[in-house]
Amino acid sequence: MFARAKKDKNSKIREKAAVEKIDKVHHENLDQINENLYAKLEKLLDGQSSAGVTNHYGEIVIGKGAKFTAKAIKAIDFSTVNPLNWTADEKMNDLINQLLHNYNIRYNEEIGRYKREK
Repeated sequence: MFARAKKDKNSKIREKAAVEKIDKVHHENLDQINENLYAKLEKLLDGQSSAGVTNHYGEIVIGKGAKFTAKAIKAIDFSTVNPLNWTADEKMNDLINQLLHNYNIRYNEEIGRYKREK
């Protein structure tokens, strides 16, 4: 009733090329999403001091009193970082929280798109 599809050499080559193309587009999309986040965070946090950035496990990512730099921002794992209380300014913290929330939505949408296509 159900038979496994037999693949010849040409169909395997075509399928491999299609998967490689999907992988390439996926990595380009993730790089674009990350670059947009880095640029926005650098603009928001320019000249700000950290109030202690931690991840969800309680580990310190950026110490209290440290200045936010491009290098420090790019070293953050945004999938596990705590989006709350990055600075002493409450309005800035709300903006950062909203930015990271939107980033996670876009990131997860891209992951879902990639899994559906693959």
